[in-house]
Amino acid sequence: GRVLVTAASDATLRLWDVSTGECTVTPVPGTGAWPGEVSPDGELFAYGAPDGVVRVLHVASGEIRRQLPGHASLVYTAAFAGGGGPGLHGRRLLTGDQAGIIRVWDLDSENLLTRFSLPEGAFYRLLATGIASARGGPLFAAAGAAGTLLLIDEQGQVTRLAGHADAIYALDIHPSRPLLASGDTKGEVQLSDLATRSQRTVLASHPDAVYGLTFSPDGSQLASACLDGLVRI
Repeated sequence: GRVLVTAASDATLRLWDVSTGECTVTPVPGTGAWPGEVSPDGELFAYGAPDGVVRVLHVASGEIRRQLPGHASLVYTAAFAGGGGPGLHGRRLLTGDQAGIIRVWDLDSENLLTRFSLPEGAFYRLLATGIASARGGPLFAAAGAAGTLLLIDEQGQVTRLAGHADAIYALDIHPSRPLLASGDTKGEVQLSDLATRSQRTVLASHPDAVYGLTFSPDGSQLASACLDGLVRI
């Protein structure tokens, strides 16, 4: 059945059976478990902690597979890419923190592939786009303070996307087209064309900050979660 994974500041993960509502609580190392990111195949779960260590857990067994130290400030976001088969071979993990530092990890070897920082400040959301970069590796979207919206490859090559003036917490990628949806704390949602690296359209503004965006499976609809307590489609 389908499982929902949640992470909390009490250093626990909860595995929820979506069909029955049954919950399994798993204590994890560290002083907290936030944020959390599930790999696309549902096999792995990466989470940050106040101690600056990013841990990668095998969802089915609860076993910690990797511990990745190095961040000197709170880790706000993580994103998986690569793989496609069981285990860690070929998988990459990007992690972003409060100080505006992004690290790119090879999960198979535990090697830090690259580390780079940007002056705009904290990164709040990283997302694997499913699109190959010009160098052939995975391409990630990164969003953060001051309306920062970037495309980044695993070597640290950066392309800036324009459009937002306020902090961006929400990102999602269209399931079949190169369209990136982004939402900011001013309440604006925009669509960017990743093929042309340009803003495509600005959707109607929300009355408050947008903290969540999700395309429907067929890509025909986009749901947004606003601080006013409403979900708009």
